[in-house]
Amino acid sequence: MVLDLKQEVRLTQQLVLTPQLQQAIKLLQLNRLELEAVIKEELNANPLLEEVEPSPEEEPEDIPWGASVPQTYGRRPSRRKDPYEEERPLEETLKTETTLQEHLLWQLRMSPLDPEKMRIGAFLIGNIDDDGYLKISLEEASLELGVPSEKVNEVLGVIQGFDPPGVGARDLRECLLIQLRQKKGGDYQLLRRVIQEGFEELLKGDLRGLAERFGVETQELLKAIKLLKTFDTRPGRAFYPEANQYVIPDVIIYKKGEDFEVMLNDEGLPRLKISSLYQQMLRDGDDACRNYLKQKLKEAQWFLRGLEQRQKTLERITRSIVKFQREFLEKGIEYLKPLVLRDVAEDTGLHESTVSRAISGKYAWTPQGLYELKFFFSSKVGDGPVEMSSKKVKKLIEDLLSQEDPRSPLSDQDIARILKERYGLNIARRTVTKYRESLGIPSSKERRRMF
Repeated sequence: MVLDLKQEVRLTQQLVLTPQLQQAIKLLQLNRLELEAVIKEELNANPLLEEVEPSPEEEPEDIPWGASVPQTYGRRPSRRKDPYEEERPLEETLKTETTLQEHLLWQLRMSPLDPEKMRIGAFLIGNIDDDGYLKISLEEASLELGVPSEKVNEVLGVIQGFDPPGVGARDLRECLLIQLRQKKGGDYQLLRRVIQEGFEELLKGDLRGLAERFGVETQELLKAIKLLKTFDTRPGRAFYPEANQYVIPDVIIYKKGEDFEVMLNDEGLPRLKISSLYQQMLRDGDDACRNYLKQKLKEAQWFLRGLEQRQKTLERITRSIVKFQREFLEKGIEYLKPLVLRDVAEDTGLHESTVSRAISGKYAWTPQGLYELKFFFSSKVGDGPVEMSSKKVKKLIEDLLSQEDPRSPLSDQDIARILKERYGLNIARRTVTKYRESLGIPSSKERRRMF
């Protein structure tokens, strides 16, 4: 055999998450309260940033306060009393805690999976603990569901791509490897090798042995291992139950004339600018001072750009939601349309993952009340010419059962038939059963017994 030695030039494309891009992604995921905390933290940490004091001459923005926008959440406080404030009960501003399972099931419903894979996914999510780890083996799930373990593993792979990063892992090693999928760069590549091939030695703290095994200096290995501080070993901890919290909406949707307007709620957020004092020091200071300030200036500029990009992206996505859900905003939940992440992604030209990050944990104040942005997304129901959002179908079922004769309650088959006759909606009985149970309504037999 003859060995042919030659040089080749190959062009490859690789997405590298620069520090700026990582910061932009982090900012995009923050809700209104978290963003305020991060801005204040950055303001304290970077001397090149300073807060712009509001001018006393600034007049309140001319917004139609009233039934559409609550005074307390406006961009600037209005001197006029808001009659709507008294009409909305205080409980409407309480945050309803989303569990980890609810968060995962919502992402599952937004995924383009067939019914069988949806069933597998729901089963797996039901076996994920509060820390985010899967507590059932693929073999057990396969036997329980009566499907090949390869198919279970395929669906698990989808779930492991959900938010929060690391969810659906079966052990700590897999949890870290899942989070590493989104990381690029030499240090992360070394860390990936260490976790894949030397995890036991890592847990024992055998750094010298690991350095020799991978042919690197101990300092280089330590630098890679320190990156683990940015990883979450309990991905589900963000969804641990907490006491009720008051919600400040991230965006406000209000009616202006015949159109709906979108306003980002930036009241109370520090307004930042580059410090002119330190810019002068950049010109007059010594080399060490100038190098330090140059780095801080870059960081300040990245942060300001990231903030601007976050605001533009959130406003863009909200305007798209308004376009799709205009009837809901005008008439209520009966007019909520089916909407998936792909619809908004295509409308805005953004990636689905960007849309998902942008709406996560964020709320909008609308003429219909306070809603999490996720609320506007729901799968479609019906296999005929008529399609409705799952939330609208649940509302119809709830209304039908509230009007039924308690002596002769409607069965799930009766409900499916009425929905077909009145609304032209083809819906399976088992789907009615699932929605009825999700509403906490007993079966017809139990309701008859209660009567």
